[in-house]
Amino acid sequence: LSNGQSPRVLHTVQTLYPFSSVTEEELNFEKDEMMEVLEKPENDPEWWRCKNCRGRVGLVPKNYVVVLNDGPLALGSHFQQNSHTGPSHMGKFAGKDWYYGNVTRHQAECALNDRGLEGDYLVRDSESSVSQITAFSIICVHGVICRVIIVYK
Repeated sequence: LSNGQSPRVLHTVQTLYPFSSVTEEELNFEKDEMMEVLEKPENDPEWWRCKNCRGRVGLVPKNYVVVLNDGPLALGSHFQQNSHTGPSHMGKFAGKDWYYGNVTRHQAECALNDRGLEGDYLVRDSESSVSQITAFSIICVHGVICRVIIVYK
């Protein structure tokens, strides 16, 4: 906004399906992402302007989301979708600060984007192979998160 204020958050939503954008105005997302609805454009009532946990803003088809509550996300809830908000107490490396266990790639990225500092990392179980774990880290290339696959035998 031109007056320096943040836009008002209308709703918190969760995505029901993945979506691949067709135009630059649209926002890509995966299933189960949490977003904040910033605007419901009057000229296009089937689309809502949303902000994801990585701070990206774009149009989202409203029939791809479900409203969880009115207002903004609660502090830290970007990655509370399955109650996996921090290190896991179960799994291969239970009790380690860096092991988050059974979280999705999106939840891991949101956790690092929200709380991580350059050089931080976390390890999670692979979603596709039980013999693999995945490590995420924040590297110094413009704050981009790099995905590393580690084979655990």
